[in-house]
Amino acid sequence: MAASSLPTVTADVVIIGGGSAGTYTAIQLQRQGKSVFVIEKEDVLGGHTNTFHVPGTNTTFDYGVISFANISVVNEYFADMGVALGLFDPGVGGTTEYAKLNGGDATATTTVPSFVSWSNATNVGLALEGYLAQSTKYAPFLTNGYDLPDPVPEELLIPWGAFVRKHGIEAFDYTLFSRAQGAGNILAQPTLYVLKYFVLFDVQVLAGIKPGFLTTAAHNGHALYDAALARLQAGANGSAVALSSNVTRITRSASRRQNGARKELVIAIPPTLSNLMSLGLDLTANERALSAQFNNSYYWDMVIAGTGIPDNLFVNAVDFAAPDAIPAQPGLYGVSSAGVDGLALGYFGSPHYMSDAQVKAETVAALGRLVRANGWDNGTFAPEFVGFHNHAPFLLTVDIEAVRTGFCRRLNALQGVKSTWWTGAAWQTQDSSLIWNFTETVVLPRLLESLR
Repeated sequence: MAASSLPTVTADVVIIGGGSAGTYTAIQLQRQGKSVFVIEKEDVLGGHTNTFHVPGTNTTFDYGVISFANISVVNEYFADMGVALGLFDPGVGGTTEYAKLNGGDATATTTVPSFVSWSNATNVGLALEGYLAQSTKYAPFLTNGYDLPDPVPEELLIPWGAFVRKHGIEAFDYTLFSRAQGAGNILAQPTLYVLKYFVLFDVQVLAGIKPGFLTTAAHNGHALYDAALARLQAGANGSAVALSSNVTRITRSASRRQNGARKELVIAIPPTLSNLMSLGLDLTANERALSAQFNNSYYWDMVIAGTGIPDNLFVNAVDFAAPDAIPAQPGLYGVSSAGVDGLALGYFGSPHYMSDAQVKAETVAALGRLVRANGWDNGTFAPEFVGFHNHAPFLLTVDIEAVRTGFCRRLNALQGVKSTWWTGAAWQTQDSSLIWNFTETVVLPRLLESLR
């Protein structure tokens, strides 16, 4: 669209990013009578939410964001948007097997060798209790944002592999590897980021202390964002949405007031330096210095047809020769039934950049090894990616020296500076439920106060 034909939009709050955080922020501000303008680069709202529509049917299933915490902010949000929830049942029936997917012999097995820490259910139960104790200990600092004490406890800065051995909870490692996907080489991650990713609520659900997770009753998570888009586009309070749109320049005035009214900016995209510079944001020296320190992992989800893998089979990636049988990355976390005949789900992670073409090629190679090693190749092996999404940058982290010297405190202090507010996974964790809770309890009260 030519610059001369662009409409002028006036709003109380401009929100950059229409993913989980940005959409929630927009809906809640609109409910408070504020006008919002959401700018999203993709052609849909929803961020990491990926829903597959089975061709020729009314069947849908989610393969990005799948489940939600059973907490008030979640129940209220879905109820407000008219999207029904139900209990999430991960056990859709089928057989779980293990195979070395990322190179070597890919023969699948249902048997985990006895020398593997998590082969014994008793060991896993004890390790779960140990993880629960550690998560409970650090929950005051990590439940809502990164509210770290000064000094930061040193054991939060040691590699996760060292932490689990210190506390004797190695048998919980594989559970974390499979549930905290996208964390790169998880045993090398600082403990802070693992505890923050798989939080107290998650482990309380596993331990039976909290009720189970929720999912959409129709297995269509995107219905939430379709409803949100419809409400925002209806224009209540002068709100608007721009999809498939890029921001080229943002100039923030020293005053919060424009034409006598307060105006605020919410940035709800990963705050990497490259992302912020792509907006043309007039970065302060502090914003530039902080955003330049972020590292990230890489994560992809996919729906694959023509694999030849039997339906109702779940194959998890392992390496029985590696510590706690956790395979090195990059590689597949696993491949599983999508619950629809002929379709499989795949999840792939990497600690470093890979192109989508590289990920697809490595996935096809791994699937080929798997079907050949197990006699599933009946001449129909012809993988086709019918759904594929790159979720990078995923799980933003900084090095331990930065954490030790107050990075999180300085990052938190950015809230409200130059009428700018920040939310999203980098400020909380890779979990929509907890992002919404952070936004609701930390960001929105201060933002609304600033608009008065």
